[in-house]
Amino acid sequence: MNNPPTILSFFAHPDDETFLAAGTMAYFQERGSKVVVCSATRGEEGEIQEGVPAERATLGEFREEELRNAMRAVGVDDVRFLGYRDSGMAGSETNEAPGAFVQVPAEDAGRAVADLFDDARPDIVIAFSHEGIYLHPDHIASHNAVVAAIELAAADSTRFRPSAVLWASAPREWFLEVWNVEGNMFSEMPFETIEQMGLPMAELTHAVDVSGYREQIDAAFRAHASQFGGGDPFEWMPEHLSTEFARYNFFQQASLPWNGKVELPGVFSPLS
Repeated sequence: MNNPPTILSFFAHPDDETFLAAGTMAYFQERGSKVVVCSATRGEEGEIQEGVPAERATLGEFREEELRNAMRAVGVDDVRFLGYRDSGMAGSETNEAPGAFVQVPAEDAGRAVADLFDDARPDIVIAFSHEGIYLHPDHIASHNAVVAAIELAAADSTRFRPSAVLWASAPREWFLEVWNVEGNMFSEMPFETIEQMGLPMAELTHAVDVSGYREQIDAAFRAHASQFGGGDPFEWMPEHLSTEFARYNFFQQASLPWNGKVELPGVFSPLS
């Protein structure tokens, strides 16, 4: 693995990267790493918060600029898009729309991600874990695309092979506790869904303490104003929960066909 390593963060929509990896990216960018952020879609089916000058027809363009601004806040200027369309939440009519990411065969999206590997040549890839945090179909599709890209690289030695792939998630125990907080953002979800969100703490392998990058992370959240209104997306939480979630980025290291699980840079603290 190169020192400093090249980092690729690949997620489904603008703002996913800020929730799960902004602090980690800020850490590596500060130390001279090349950091690339790629979003599968432009988030066309996202929220439009009151007072934000965005319209449904142009929300994708608006959120593209939000992502670029958010990444400038953490020092990243290489921002890319695969060009798929946001599928919307599970069960939405937009899941069936032409070009919706969830409709793209995993092997096709995997080829696009493998091409991204070839171009960016990342040492470390960061992407959604298999449950996509809260079972969003595009989050799961982005995970499956990376899995397909890994399989393609394993079968074709001419393809670039990252040294490590880290599945970004959060402790399931945290979601179970949040579900009991009055007025929480998941309160309308059935408990059976909450039980599948995030990964059990025992399955997470590493955490990065990002508390030293709070200013950059908060600025990145503010840049995603269409989704959060320029405020704190965790303001409704009890302080002990919001502090816990904000302090760490959590990961599960994948075992790769070509090198298993390599030793990660020291900032990735082992959880077992």
